Amino acid sequence: MTAALLTHLGGLWAFLATEMKFEFLAPVYVGETITAEAEVAEVDDKGRVLLKCRCLNADGKEVLRAEIVGFPGQFQR
Repeated sequence: MTAALLTHLGGLWAFLATEMKFEFLAPVYVGETITAEAEVAEVDDKGRVLLKCRCLNADGKEVLRAEIVGFPGQFQR
């Protein structure tokens, strides 16, 4: 479920992922509150973005770590 949270955020941002690596660090149970964070770590000359992501439980314990590579969507203003 925690990985689905990060892929859902990517959909909201219109982010086209080309590579996703997940490291599951601790179990997550039904009813737990999970917070997802994503940081733009790199942008290359082709516009490809590296996101470093993590999910934390309510105690602040890291339960998932991920690196996602892809292209951000374009938004009309």
